[in-house]
Amino acid sequence: MSSQPWVHVVFGAPSWPTLPELLHRGFPGSGLRTMLDGRGAHDLDEFYSGVEESVPLVEGVGHNLDALLDLFRTFGWGPHAGGEHVFVWYQPEVMLRSATADFRNVVDVIVGGAKELLVGEETNPDFDPTDANDWVPTRLDIVFACEREEEAQRVAKIAKTLSHFWEEDFHELDVCVEVGPYGRARFRRQLS
Repeated sequence: MSSQPWVHVVFGAPSWPTLPELLHRGFPGSGLRTMLDGRGAHDLDEFYSGVEESVPLVEGVGHNLDALLDLFRTFGWGPHAGGEHVFVWYQPEVMLRSATADFRNVVDVIVGGAKELLVGEETNPDFDPTDANDWVPTRLDIVFACEREEEAQRVAKIAKTLSHFWEEDFHELDVCVEVGPYGRARFRRQLS
């Protein structure tokens, strides 16, 4: 498992219209760059609608956590397998404030799905990371772009530990999270 952060929680994020250019500079490369504008995602329905628009990997995403996990797994399928991708959730604190329990569940799925792409199901007895048919390491950096530091710290605390849902897949539930001001985030991209 990479010890380099692959979950980034930043504060002082730029405005939505300027975010794509700054994101490209922070994550150079040819992988998928997807951005969810969370300013209108106050609840699960609004979140799922936003994800459907921002992550165009499949059509007709189901509005439930299993479908969300399947959607994030598609970053590691087909022509995208082995790539270095980025998913940005701009102003996730909107949903955190209005639907905290749902927010926790969604973050657990997104972060757990990204960890699964990076390490595979490491507790599966049939899992062999040297077998290309079993596993192709795929990096999906998750960026939570918050307005204020206090909100970023709350988001980071939620993102740092996965729920017990993932115990069968991972030896440890801790997640390597980077927290900092937008302009100073390191955004390291190497697989290791």
